[in-house]
Amino acid sequence: MARKRATRPGFRPLGPRPGRPDTRADIIRAAKRQFAQGYTSCSLRAVAREAGVDPSLVVQFFGNKEGLYLAAMADVMPGDEVVGRIVGDASMGVGERIADYYFGLWNDVETRGPLQAMLMSAASYRPAADMLREFVSRELVGKVADRAVADRAELRAALASSHLVGTAMICYVVRMAPLADLPLAELARFVGATIDAYLFGPLPLSASWNRPGGLDGGAE
Repeated sequence: MARKRATRPGFRPLGPRPGRPDTRADIIRAAKRQFAQGYTSCSLRAVAREAGVDPSLVVQFFGNKEGLYLAAMADVMPGDEVVGRIVGDASMGVGERIADYYFGLWNDVETRGPLQAMLMSAASYRPAADMLREFVSRELVGKVADRAVADRAELRAALASSHLVGTAMICYVVRMAPLADLPLAELARFVGATIDAYLFGPLPLSASWNRPGGLDGGAE
C-alpha cells in the first residue's frame, strides 16, 4: 500500500483550491475591480486578497501583473459576431450602434472596471495605451470602418475613436452633467450622429493628410 505523502503544517500545494474550479474567474473578477483604480496602484497581493486565494495562484495562472492585466481586459474585446451585428447593412445608423455597444460596456458593472483601467492607465503605462488603441480604434471602430467605409478608413476610425474615448472620460470618469446623466439610448443617439459624420460624411482634408507618417506625411 502506497504511503501518503506528508505535508508541512500550513503548506498548501499550488493549483486551484479543491472545490473551487472557478478560481481563475474569481481572480479575474477581483483584478477588474482592482485595475479600475489604475494599473500602477494595483498589486497582485491585493488581487489575491480580494479573490480569497494565495498570491502564488495568481502567478501560476497569469505569470505576472501584465499577464493578469491582459486577461482582465480581454473580456471587453468585441468578437467578429459583435462587429458584424454593429455593421449591419453598413449604412448611416452604424454610429449609434457603435456608441450603444461601447457605452453599454461602461454601464455594465462587470466591464466598467476594465475600461476605466484602460483609460486611467493609458497616460502612464504603455501597454494600457496600446490596449486602449487596440480595443477602440482597431477592434471596434477600425473593424467597422474596414467593412463599411469606402475611403480613408483608418483616418475616419481614428476620428470616431477620439470622440468615443473623450465622451467616455467626460461621462464615466469626470461625471460632467448633464452629459453623464443621459440615458444610454439617448447618449448613443447623440454621439452616434457624430460617429456617422466621421465615418460617412465628407472630410474637408487634402489627400496628403492620408499619407503614412502623419497628417502631413512628414513633409515640410
